Amino acid sequence: MVLHRTGSCVRISSNAESLIWRAERLFFLNGEQDLSAFLLVDLGIVKYPTYKCIVSQQIFSARDDLLGYEEAIEVAQIVDEALDGSNTGLVLKCIKIADSHLSNPVQSLTSESMAPFLSHFSATFVYSKVVLLGISFLESEHSSI
Repeated sequence: MVLHRTGSCVRISSNAESLIWRAERLFFLNGEQDLSAFLLVDLGIVKYPTYKCIVSQQIFSARDDLLGYEEAIEVAQIVDEALDGSNTGLVLKCIKIADSHLSNPVQSLTSESMAPFLSHFSATFVYSKVVLLGISFLESEHSSI
């Protein structure tokens, strides 16, 4: 009955899903939009003004920067879930992971040389937000006791 109502179903492997997620993030420069925005533009339903894109600096200077950013995004997603569930242990674990990456001087130097907007796409920026959110959560938990 379900197949009759929904039609054919396709299961996507975790590798393919990861690749699609990476392409979305690189296209939209965030992980919050889905492919529907892209499809609406592609189908001509939504139209944006024409513009000329001048690339003056690459977002990721090397593949390792992209992979580090993706790893940081995964930690940020875990801390978001932990904050939603008030899971103090998991928040502490994420803070420790972020802190260990922030104490790496090589990583910090690469993000300081970026343009301000592009620094949002560095692992250092994401890890600093994880620590900030985690500490804010722990402070609010401590004050409620």
